[in-house]
Amino acid sequence: MKRPALFVALAGTAVVVLAACGSGGQAGIDPSEVVRVIQRDGIISIDDPKFDSATEAQAYLQDEELILGVVVEGEARAYPIDILSLHEIVNDRVGGTAFAVTW
Repeated sequence: MKRPALFVALAGTAVVVLAACGSGGQAGIDPSEVVRVIQRDGIISIDDPKFDSATEAQAYLQDEELILGVVVEGEARAYPIDILSLHEIVNDRVGGTAFAVTW
């Protein structure tokens, strides 16, 4: 059963985290050395995230808690790393822009 996860809608600025891809090659990884520790699709993504206001989030987020933040079409959102560490992927949408947040 999926548990709902709460995120924070930020009123101010958020940090935009970008990841750069490498050359696209195997980078010397020998496929015979790869060990599967979880079955395919074993970590459930969050497909319909719910958000709290920044004021509401102050009740449960600590100042030092890490977040991954993004601004899309002028709307800022924050995804707590503690929740991302459990789900690893959030499929979200702002207006007409769909995107995935990965950790």
